[in-house]
Amino acid sequence: MSLEITNSLKGALGELYYKEGCDQRGWAYLSVENINNGSEDGVFVFKKGFHRIRVRIPKNLNRELELVSHPTNESQENPSFVFDFLACKVGTKEHYDK
Repeated sequence: MSLEITNSLKGALGELYYKEGCDQRGWAYLSVENINNGSEDGVFVFKKGFHRIRVRIPKNLNRELELVSHPTNESQENPSFVFDFLACKVGTKEHYDK
């Protein structure tokens, strides 16, 4: 199979590179789109490889999170954001229990 190098392919590879880089260097990430969808009491689920890590975001950051997670194109169906991910340093562990 041969793939044409398109902007879509470049974007997908860039996202894959970012996620794998986070995993290898001890960072968990959260899609800004997921922030826009809200949280349960300020707790968001970050991803690091196959791990899902619950992180409580301090209340004093709520306003800033609202600003960066608001779609710039005002679209609910295909939102566009200034940033793609929020990252949190979690280290490199076998398990990330509560």
